[in-house]
Amino acid sequence: MLAMLSYAVREFLPSRLIHEIGSGLDLEAIVRSSLENAGGAKSKINQVFTEARKGMPLSRLEESQVDIVQDVIVQAADHFLLLIEVDKSTVAQRSMVKYALDQDTPDDDRRGTKRVTISQEIPDFGFAASQHVEIQVPPGLMIERLDLQELGDEGGRIRHESSDWGDGKRSIAHCALHPTHRLNRGRWIVTVVPAQQGLYGFAKVAVPTVAASSIGAFIARFMDAYLVRDPTDIFASPSASILLVGPALLLSWMSRKPEHAMVARLQFPLRLMLLALASCLLLLAGVSAIPLTPHAWNAAWVLVVILALGSSIHFTCFAADLSLRQVVRFKR
Repeated sequence: MLAMLSYAVREFLPSRLIHEIGSGLDLEAIVRSSLENAGGAKSKINQVFTEARKGMPLSRLEESQVDIVQDVIVQAADHFLLLIEVDKSTVAQRSMVKYALDQDTPDDDRRGTKRVTISQEIPDFGFAASQHVEIQVPPGLMIERLDLQELGDEGGRIRHESSDWGDGKRSIAHCALHPTHRLNRGRWIVTVVPAQQGLYGFAKVAVPTVAASSIGAFIARFMDAYLVRDPTDIFASPSASILLVGPALLLSWMSRKPEHAMVARLQFPLRLMLLALASCLLLLAGVSAIPLTPHAWNAAWVLVVILALGSSIHFTCFAADLSLRQVVRFKR
């Protein structure tokens, strides 16, 4: 990188500006700053070039040369140069280089949505003959759709687009696009959803089952004469112990190990529903085992119905993705 910058200053700058600009720039510091303070380095570069132009008339060709060198040095502050050693047998053959970049997900404090859509711009999109983007999400999540777009200069209008539909069963998606103009910008947009297996699959069975059982038990209270035999003929059963198995099963699906922030964000509504259902079953076990007063008895049953209905409605909204969504973007 340092050699490239030195070559750009030596070969492209007008000779009367080489000393003034070269003495004001610490090229080695610029390369190091790309890892620490890219914004400060870019400000310093622009300041040096502005000072050097004062009081020195330049021709149109010289202005163009200075602009090119300035752009190259500014890019060195927030870009990186990838150098790869290849075997001589691959010379004159088309090869593909693949590199990966781990990034934290953008800040997003909203809860309750089934999908999250993330967007990021691709710098210098048109400089490559073809652009390939591959996105991989953490375990527990799946990619619903990945779009790779080429944007024109006028208003960011989409020129070309490539899409990969993940059908909800893949954690990796790949798109490729051939830029049509060197100055066009690029952008990728990915939509992530919870995996169909695991917690989401368990919640699809547990929520309607427990909710229906709780509401059914509430309705059965008003039909004792039609459903329950003579109490003297009924043998005692450990109903409370049986009901307590349910909360233990539901709570066992709460993750106790460290996980990716995006997994926690998308699965938080499901865990909230399971917690409400576990509380519902605990209340049922309580009213079965403890001789409550009539007021406490009725209040407990009302709370059971509220928890059951609330979980069912919440899961319906989550599964149908009725919550408002927005695209979150990485900060550059």
